[in-house]
Amino acid sequence: MEDYLEEWASPYDLWLCFLAKARQLWSLEVVYFLLWLIWSNRNTCLQDDKVYKTPATLAATMAARLVSEVEVAARREETITPNRMNPCWSPLPTGYVKINTDAAFNAQSKEVGLGVAVRVVNGRVLLSVTSRTNNVPGFLFAEVYA
Repeated sequence: MEDYLEEWASPYDLWLCFLAKARQLWSLEVVYFLLWLIWSNRNTCLQDDKVYKTPATLAATMAARLVSEVEVAARREETITPNRMNPCWSPLPTGYVKINTDAAFNAQSKEVGLGVAVRVVNGRVLLSVTSRTNNVPGFLFAEVYA
């Protein structure tokens, strides 16, 4: 196993291999759901000082139910014919940047976590910044800060 791990050039390669294997096994949605569950628990822990200890069996059951719901929704979509055109993504013109911002508000502590990512034409991150602000009166103010 160690020889196999040493072949990866970076942690990025590990994730690519992991997600490719999940896709081969038709369980990509389960992996995405479990990663979301971990991320959500991390945010709850950081913002509310609470840790939810979800048993593995419960997490697996929740993930399986999610996959079932996705499959049902996909079957429904196959029967519906869209009447409108789907917009296609196109890269930004040369010299332009895309700026994404977000905010997370903790009502108890009145704190806001802010994040900014600036990307160039090929999607490469040019700049990313995070910040925390105190004494914010409400979530709408958090969005204004973002």
